[in-house]
Amino acid sequence: MFLKEHNRIAREFAAVTDWDDETIFQETRRIVGAELQQITYGEYLPVVLGPDIMTSYGLTITDFKTTYNASINPTIFNSFATAAYRFGHTLVNGLIIKMIEGQPAGSYLIRNNYFIQDQVI
Repeated sequence: MFLKEHNRIAREFAAVTDWDDETIFQETRRIVGAELQQITYGEYLPVVLGPDIMTSYGLTITDFKTTYNASINPTIFNSFATAAYRFGHTLVNGLIIKMIEGQPAGSYLIRNNYFIQDQVI
């Protein structure tokens, strides 16, 4: 889905700028990354963790800026990757309802439609 979003934005940039392909790619990459961060930190994590945990760990989006600390180790613990990370997978609904202009337009089961891109509009 985000690959298609990336390509959509890149086509729009190509139509309205004279940027080269690399610049279009990098600027589009920044936008899609920001979309992912907004979804993760602005919508998903507040629901899963709650506002108190979000605030206590500095995860809230308050002024739309981030800080980078090069001294923090970014690796993931194997125990998290093999156990706790699976929590997110349990939240995925197995039934996808397709919508067109806010109205239901059919549905399908994820398990029957892996790697079929035609389902994603």
